[in-house]
Amino acid sequence: MLIDFINTLKDQVKIKAKYGIEFVGDPEKIEVGLTPRSIVYTEGSKNLYLYKGKNEKNSPLLLVYSLINRPYIFDLRPNRSMIEFLTNNGFDIYLLDWGDPRPEDAFSDLSELINGTMNRAVNYIAKLHNQKSIDMLGYCMGGTFASIYTAIYPDKINKLTLLTTPLSKNEGGLLQDIGKKLDVDKALSSKGIISGREMKMFFNSVKPVGMIKKERDFWKNKGEEKFLDTFLPVEKWSN
Repeated sequence: MLIDFINTLKDQVKIKAKYGIEFVGDPEKIEVGLTPRSIVYTEGSKNLYLYKGKNEKNSPLLLVYSLINRPYIFDLRPNRSMIEFLTNNGFDIYLLDWGDPRPEDAFSDLSELINGTMNRAVNYIAKLHNQKSIDMLGYCMGGTFASIYTAIYPDKINKLTLLTTPLSKNEGGLLQDIGKKLDVDKALSSKGIISGREMKMFFNSVKPVGMIKKERDFWKNKGEEKFLDTFLPVEKWSN
C-alpha cells in the first residue's frame, strides 16, 4: 500500500509540474491550435488560414467564427480537434479569423463584415479551387453571419452547417434579457469597441454559479491528467 501511495504521489507531482505552473502563473503557456496552417489572405487584422487536407477529396470548407473569443476551440489539442479530424478525412479547411479589433474597425458594420470580408474570402477560396460554390460552417455569431451570407449569396454556398447559432430574437433567454438593459450605444461611444474584459463580465453574469462550479471541478480533479488536458485549454479559450 505504501508503494502504491508513493507511485500515486509521484504521478500527481508530475501532473502539477506539467500543468500547475502554467495555469496559475501564466495560462498563455498552455499550447493550443497545434494543427499546421498557413495564412493565405489578409485584410487588416483579419486572416484567412488554410489547414491543408490529407489526400484532398472533398470540397473546401470555410469556418466562420464569432467576433468573440478565439477560434482555436476548433483546434484545441491533438485528438481533441475538429480541424485535425476534418483534414485527416480529406478536407481543405479555411478559417476566417476576425483578429483583434483595431480602432478603424469601430466603423465596420454588418454589411462590411458579410458583404465585404466574408464575400471576398469566399470568392478567393472558390477561385483557388476552380469552383462556383464552397461549403461553409458557422459557429455561434459566425453562424448568424453565415446564415445571412447564404441568404444573400445562395449560389456561392453548396452546404451550410451551423453550430450553437442564435437565429431567433425571441429565444435569447437570460442573455437577451440582460442585453436589453444595457446601453450599448453608450458603451461604444468612447472607443467604438467593447473590450474583451467587458464582454467576459457580461457573459459571466448570465451564469454566475458556473464560475464557482468551474473552480470546484478544477480543485477536485487537479490530479487527473486526462481532465486537465481538456480543462486547461478550454479555460484559456473562455478567458
